[in-house]
Amino acid sequence: MRFTGSDETAEFLLRTPLLDASELNTLSLSFRHAGDHNMQGNDAYILRVRTSTNGTTWQERWSDSPGDHIAPGIVQIDLNDLAGEQFYIAWVYDGDGNNINYWYIDDISIAEVAGELDTPQ
Repeated sequence: MRFTGSDETAEFLLRTPLLDASELNTLSLSFRHAGDHNMQGNDAYILRVRTSTNGTTWQERWSDSPGDHIAPGIVQIDLNDLAGEQFYIAWVYDGDGNNINYWYIDDISIAEVAGELDTPQ
């Protein structure tokens, strides 16, 4: 995914369809991201990840307020409290759209977390 800056100051979001984790006991989200900051921008912006079980009320799971380019990296988020639920995930850009050229998001993984193995005594 790629968010491209705009001439508006607002909250922009990309929301998944309803995800079904009703059969899972543990859950995590990971994704790679990077960003191309617009050095001409003067106002701060916030990048966020939120979740919702109803599409109306959202819980913030991660945020970052970069003041410069975002080096490529991996974000990992514990979603264990959503195991057994149906939910949405949203990636959110909040602020002046002129302050970023691009926010790249790739390799999104929503997975059941392997528990610790019992070892025979």
